[in-house]
Amino acid sequence: MEAKPKPKAKPKAKSKASPLATALAWEKKSLATYQKMQADAEKKQLKIEANIFRDLRNDAQKHIRNIEKAMEKIKQEEAKAKERARIEKEKAAKAKAAKPPAPKPPAPKPSVI
Repeated sequence: MEAKPKPKAKPKAKSKASPLATALAWEKKSLATYQKMQADAEKKQLKIEANIFRDLRNDAQKHIRNIEKAMEKIKQEEAKAKERARIEKEKAAKAKAAKPPAPKPPAPKPSVI
């Protein structure tokens, strides 16, 4: 019996979107679904289901707000880090410009024997 070679696992496409952006899209999709389900339940006069979907919709809205806050916080931190790096670079450039060039050491005299 010949052993069949195992098929190689295909490499997964690496997502370029951040995990927060993915979560945000997921929550927005969930929110739309819950809104439709709540409206459908209210139309059919199913109070319990309507209340459940309302609670789920409210939770999804809360999650969306939290994700958006986290994304904004990350953007602010990145902007602060860029600003700090720029300031440090300017300080280093000023220090280098203000520093006088080092004097050259005198050339050694040839020894006479």
